[in-house]
Amino acid sequence: MIIIYGFSLLCAVFLIFQTVILLINVVSEKIISPYSVNQYPPAILVPEQELLSILIPARNEADRIGALLDDLLRSDYENLEILVYDDASTDSTADIIRRKMSGDSRIRLLSGSALPEGWGGKNHACHRLALEARGRYFLFLDADVRLDPNILPFTVDYVKRYDLTLLSLFPWQDMESLGEKATVPSMYWVLLSLLPLPLVRRSPNPAFSAANGQFMLFDAPRYRYFRFHEQVRHFNVEDILISRWIKKQGLKIDVKISEKNLRCRMYTGYRAALSGFSRSLFQFFGGSVVATLLFTLITTGAWTLWLFPPSNLPLGSWGGFLCLFLAWNLRLLIAVKLGLNLIQGLILGPLQQLSWLGMVTLALFRRFRGKNVWKNRTIVFK
Repeated sequence: MIIIYGFSLLCAVFLIFQTVILLINVVSEKIISPYSVNQYPPAILVPEQELLSILIPARNEADRIGALLDDLLRSDYENLEILVYDDASTDSTADIIRRKMSGDSRIRLLSGSALPEGWGGKNHACHRLALEARGRYFLFLDADVRLDPNILPFTVDYVKRYDLTLLSLFPWQDMESLGEKATVPSMYWVLLSLLPLPLVRRSPNPAFSAANGQFMLFDAPRYRYFRFHEQVRHFNVEDILISRWIKKQGLKIDVKISEKNLRCRMYTGYRAALSGFSRSLFQFFGGSVVATLLFTLITTGAWTLWLFPPSNLPLGSWGGFLCLFLAWNLRLLIAVKLGLNLIQGLILGPLQQLSWLGMVTLALFRRFRGKNVWKNRTIVFK
């Protein structure tokens, strides 16, 4: 009885904490900065466009790379070079890039080399791209990202305005299948309910760090000096680790949640999403398995407390239903933030929590096994 009573109090306090953090993030995106990355600024925000290097690692991206290149060539930021690293693709990725190159000299294709010992595939590709890039700014993009023409001028201006070493954006997520809607929101559920985003730029503490490898814009001189991808070369998840590493050097970063001017469809179904998220799940919690399991125990247990006898709970039966309400409400708020309607949010909440359990289970299995196959390449989990 005492254990259940104490656990229910812990759940309630933690869920209230999550809700407060989420509300801070939602409000701060609206009122803190007059220069929100979700606005549509005119191209004159950057009157003198310094060279921007767009760096794209690509491995079997034939279905996506052409659309991304078309978006970039239509950008309001005209002083750019586009470097694509074909990482031993077995599909027509390289052929598509060559066709685009024939119509615009700003595109260059780098052919992948053998992966050196101790390097992860994506980290090596990004490192190679940076060695070839000539720009004042480096923008690393995943091949599945889509952009509106006006986002690049503004993000470069934002980096200059705040003297950032890194600006990373979380794209708007296009979710078409039920499996995507049951899994993808969990990334934002963790991010927006645990990390006060205003502190990412304002606090020097590396604990207040985040990044998304789909969009990472660097100050190039600092990147060339520190070689950020080389610093994390043997890890399978680079973005969060790079953001923390930068802060440890006393440099500034920022992270924002984008609207539809930057969007992405990360996965095309439930199985792919489970597999993808399980690769990086522990890094959400500083690489700690214990912290991940504790978070999962509290957030999942909150859904079940109403089943226990009221005499074992604070506030009787109301205590159990309060925890259920808080847990469900968090999922609902995230769903609405990501463009789902209220009905979808209500229905998907329990399914999203069950899917989170699936991700954690798969991540644990991979951690103890020590390796997995991703894009036909064996990766080691650290």
